[in-house]
Amino acid sequence: MKKNCAFQYYLQDGTLICDKTGLTMGEAKSLFNEHYPDMISKVKRGYVIEVAVYQNGKDETSYGEKLIHLSDPEIERGIFGSGDTLFETTKTYFRPFNQPKPKG
Repeated sequence: MKKNCAFQYYLQDGTLICDKTGLTMGEAKSLFNEHYPDMISKVKRGYVIEVAVYQNGKDETSYGEKLIHLSDPEIERGIFGSGDTLFETTKTYFRPFNQPKPKG
């Protein structure tokens, strides 16, 4: 398996929580899932977070293309919602990988 993915999670004030490169996609998704409850908790307590999962890095130390990027997300029904653009009202929802959509 290629180790060309990365995971980054930090607070807007610059506090780094996790920054790992040289991951398989499965490892990057696992880190996202592992930190998901903490991300929800921090946003509910008023912290501003930034999270990214990267793919297709040129080597084990690069970040590559963003697969997921959460910057100052909102929480709706226990999952992250992030506006697509300034002028659109549509949202993209992010839940842990392999978790079914909530009912309702």
